[in-house]
Amino acid sequence: MPERVGDYYNLMPLDSSQANVPHKSRTFRYQTISYKATHTRINDD
Repeated sequence: MPERVGDYYNLMPLDSSQANVPHKSRTFRYQTISYKATHTRINDD
């Protein structure tokens, strides 16, 4: 997983106990995992 995606930092799996186990979606029938992304804005004033 990349450390930075666009302007977002700290991508964290929502279910960290299953971070290394692929999830198979019941709706879409393919492997899924959800992430929380945080963004930090730095003002250069």
